[in-house]
Amino acid sequence: MSNILEKKWKTALTSILEELDKSEYNKMLFCYCFDKIPKSVKTGTSREEIPQIIIQHLGVDESVSAINEAMDLIPRKDSAVQDLLRPFVDKLSNKHEEENRDQLKSSQPDKWKTSLTSILDELDDREYKKMLLNLDKIPKGLKASKSKEEMPQIIIQYYGVEQSVLEIKDVMDLIPRMDAAVQDLLRPFVDQLKKKDQTMKVEEPCGQSSKPGGTAGPSAGATGGKTMAGDKHFVDEHRVDLIQRVTNIEPILDELLGDFIQTEAYNKIRAKSTSQEKMRELYNGTLKAGEEVKDIFYKLLEKYEGCLVRDIKKKTKHT
Repeated sequence: MSNILEKKWKTALTSILEELDKSEYNKMLFCYCFDKIPKSVKTGTSREEIPQIIIQHLGVDESVSAINEAMDLIPRKDSAVQDLLRPFVDKLSNKHEEENRDQLKSSQPDKWKTSLTSILDELDDREYKKMLLNLDKIPKGLKASKSKEEMPQIIIQYYGVEQSVLEIKDVMDLIPRMDAAVQDLLRPFVDQLKKKDQTMKVEEPCGQSSKPGGTAGPSAGATGGKTMAGDKHFVDEHRVDLIQRVTNIEPILDELLGDFIQTEAYNKIRAKSTSQEKMRELYNGTLKAGEEVKDIFYKLLEKYEGCLVRDIKKKTKHT
């Protein structure tokens, strides 16, 4: 966000904090959303100065998300607060959607299809069959009936451009084909995806679904899906990040449907217009049911948002 927008946000944030009574203000200040701000700074700074402190420690985008979460938790959903907050939440949501669209454009589908064709040409019959075995979204009948020349289009059709880049990287790590003949074709597209988040590291496979036996849905059970940070579950600890950054929410909802989400709640979530709103609705309902559903949700995040989960973990290690 621009400096002008930062000034406008600071003004709006100051007005929002003025709307809070003492109890609400303290609840906001010590909400997990603001864990980045040292306790001594929180207690030693006046209400008039705290907007600048919040922006200084969280930045504009994250502070908008954090305030939005805090107002949900207090709760302050009335127009006196929401009319000040909503324009910035909407701008942030639009920004994330534009970034996602730009990323898809920058992935250059035609160039990726050409490179993917060349990568497959480098594989011998055994390696090619092993690759197909690990691309579990593609029906077996289609794998058997399509030629190697047709397969790049099928892979992109079933995985999309970005996810197919990550899946192919995962499979090349697994076969393994780490030689220059393959990696020189693959690396430019992996590097493009890294630009989406400069802290993202993709030397490790992104996502778990392509590994043998790597089903991460509810049938896999809850064991191993539970990650704790201190006394908090990963899903609770990183609520703000997950709400803002999870984009591939639809397949997660599909896997939760039935065992953990009833049809009415599923349809209500799917009706939301943005990924952020869908995630927020999921947190306000289904994810309050207990540890089991959080464990399953975590495993689904690993399956469909593997790079995001890895990125959040790495950032946590360095804070």
